[in-house]
Amino acid sequence: SCAQTIDQPLWFAIAVLCVAAVAELGSGVCLSTAIMSCATQGLDRSVSSCRSAAMGIGNAITVLLVAASVSHAMATSIRLEAEARNVSPSSVEALAVAVRDNVPISKIGPELDLSPTLVQELRQVRRGVMVHGFQVHGWVSGTVLTVAAVGFWVVRRDARPAA
Repeated sequence: SCAQTIDQPLWFAIAVLCVAAVAELGSGVCLSTAIMSCATQGLDRSVSSCRSAAMGIGNAITVLLVAASVSHAMATSIRLEAEARNVSPSSVEALAVAVRDNVPISKIGPELDLSPTLVQELRQVRRGVMVHGFQVHGWVSGTVLTVAAVGFWVVRRDARPAA
């Protein structure tokens, strides 16, 4: 998704998300199996509970991190685009909030007293802003998964049997 462009079709974005979801699920299964295989006999229920809680907390933190990153990237992108078109500072902030809250620019444009031509330009720009958000999603998600993989490797490297 980091390579997504505005010209690529929607099916490409959906395919990328599907592949990423399969990879994430697969890594979760491997991690879960590895954790459970380290459980001491008789403590498997406690380990399972801790594993489930840790996965839930990790998922919540990841969703928060990704959502905040994407929201910030999209707001920054629309701010820059609006400022480049000499939109007033108060309108720039309102546009950033509209993008964050998924309010159509055609709806908020008249409220901000933007010309129809500018509204049309900003509607086109918004597609690029959304692609930028999708790219940030890819980078943040990839970084989170990489950090998790490295952390897992560091923790497990001493537990492997000697060859």
